[in-house]
Amino acid sequence: MPRRKFSDKQIRDMYKHAAQKKISVLQACRNKGLSNNDYAIVRNWGKQMGLTPLTPAELSGHADRECQLYALIVDGGGIYIGSSADPELRLKQHIQKAKRDGKNGVNKRDRFIYQAFLKNDQPCKIKIFCKKYKATEIAHHEPRLIAKVQAAFPDAVHLNGLIGAPMGGYGVKLSDAQVQAVIDDYTSHRITTEKLAEKYGVGRGTINRILQRAGATKPRAEMTVRYDDTIRQKIVKDIKAGATDTEITEKYGMAKRTIYLLKKEYGLTKYTVRKMTNIKVKNMVFPTLKHACNYFGAVDYKTVHRRIKQLKWSPEEALTIKCVNGNNHALRSN
Repeated sequence: MPRRKFSDKQIRDMYKHAAQKKISVLQACRNKGLSNNDYAIVRNWGKQMGLTPLTPAELSGHADRECQLYALIVDGGGIYIGSSADPELRLKQHIQKAKRDGKNGVNKRDRFIYQAFLKNDQPCKIKIFCKKYKATEIAHHEPRLIAKVQAAFPDAVHLNGLIGAPMGGYGVKLSDAQVQAVIDDYTSHRITTEKLAEKYGVGRGTINRILQRAGATKPRAEMTVRYDDTIRQKIVKDIKAGATDTEITEKYGMAKRTIYLLKKEYGLTKYTVRKMTNIKVKNMVFPTLKHACNYFGAVDYKTVHRRIKQLKWSPEEALTIKCVNGNNHALRSN
């Protein structure tokens, strides 16, 4: 077995560092002085270990980052519309991916670019639009530009429509009624994009584009879908065994917010203390339980609250000023 460059602990630490700093794993590797090849190793092993990086929306400064629209023009009449904070770098990434995966890959955009490279060493040109938008705003402008380009160049090969479909396509074009049904299922019934893709026989990318154009936002609770049922059950088992959020994050790479949502789904959230008022103790009435605790110098407020609410003790018993089941507590009377 070949020697690994990074141990499991080192890879988990890298993902943990990225989560704490709210940066991408790539940036975390750069902060540690690692190369892009090292980042690829960390990313691939992290994926195999079930670790998940932060989403773009969770990255620090993502909402305020300036992005630009661009048009990628490929020999053979291909046009692709995209957006990026660094369009020139994005062009290099398109080319590298097409050269790497275009020959045998399933992504038809990559295959189109790869075929263009077989005829010309420099088949791609990029047109960058000057106006800049915030990262959270540009998603609304991109589909509009795609529609304008499609209307202006109806005979061109529009590469945006090829992303995500396997070779030969899905062979399904949704009607207007089906498109509206997708939006309704997602917004009203909270059906996940994975299940919608299966229901309507299209790719998940098609579902995402429909929802994006409709302005339907993805609920944060759906982020837990990224973890399959096997991993989710393991995490639930660890939570029930007493594992802390930090331990689960280190072990599985799950964000603490996602852990909370998973706990909430399985009814494992912590006990919530609700304010208790008009507490009668020894012929005295206190406006709140907190006032009673302060008056009698009782133990921790949450403990007293739990004794009354969950264990059904009387206020005198909970405040340790009366015996419970024949046992003497640290009695205190005033």
